[in-house]
Amino acid sequence: MQKIKNIIKNPMTYKLLVDIFLLLLLVVLGFIFFETLLPGIITSYISPFTLFTILFICIGLISFTAHKLNVSSPIKTHKKIIGIFASLFFAFLIGIAGFRYGFFFDSIIAIFSLITFVLLHSLVRDMIRS
Repeated sequence: MQKIKNIIKNPMTYKLLVDIFLLLLLVVLGFIFFETLLPGIITSYISPFTLFTILFICIGLISFTAHKLNVSSPIKTHKKIIGIFASLFFAFLIGIAGFRYGFFFDSIIAIFSLITFVLLHSLVRDMIRS
């Protein structure tokens, strides 16, 4: 039990957990991308529930370790390029997923998706500032 307490109180543990979380986010992004391109290629081996459960367990471990270390992470303002990239990426995925519907329908869905992501980004930015 003492070893676990020492591991939790080690600042390196927090940094490693954050790095693992970032790598898991990249895995989830790749999972979504490849599932959009070829549906069923990854879900036949790995359940999305398993992947997202691991992600949420990692988030829980990070928050628990940060609480034990009294780490307060200041909210950093996100750069616009990240929001724009994410919006374009998800619009691209929605466009790929809708190939069977036709160009007009895909265009409408992509435009509404971009509008939704821009509004969501501005809402989150306003929440961070206030």
